[in-house]
Amino acid sequence: GGDPRSLFLSGHSAGAQLSTLTVAAREPLERHGVDPRVICGVISVSGAGLDLADEETYALGADRAFYRRTFRADPDLADGEWQRRASAVTFLAQGKEGPPPPWLIFFAGREHPLFPRQAQLLKRAVEEAGSTAQIIEIPRASHKRIVGELSQPNGGLDAPILAFIQAHRGCTETPA
Repeated sequence: GGDPRSLFLSGHSAGAQLSTLTVAAREPLERHGVDPRVICGVISVSGAGLDLADEETYALGADRAFYRRTFRADPDLADGEWQRRASAVTFLAQGKEGPPPPWLIFFAGREHPLFPRQAQLLKRAVEEAGSTAQIIEIPRASHKRIVGELSQPNGGLDAPILAFIQAHRGCTETPA
């Protein structure tokens, strides 16, 4: 019953980083025969690693060594280069073939300060690329608890997600 002209990507934590990078870079979609224009929106829940070049994120206590181990596939790449290649904001700034789809960005109020920082960086990058982004904080949730909120009626995420999908579905009439 899904509509192939109206797809939304979402993920939590590393899944938020992967879905965001997939849509921002576009190449992963195209490699699998998916026209990036059928992505009507992205829902990012507690994403980190969205801008790995942001020094303030590390000043807040993000573990640079962890990110280096995780994202530096080529050991010959200098620090700035692997960080840019692994960051969704890099690709959004390139503005490939028009604006990206809109984003709905969540973070939990009881998360590490890097999460709201990364949410703000993503919002700014999406808006600078010509689209819209909205950030919603779920105040009483933690990084793990926010996932549970996804399955709870009136958990704080369901109404905004449904409204976001309703507002942006059908973003293309015919996929290429």
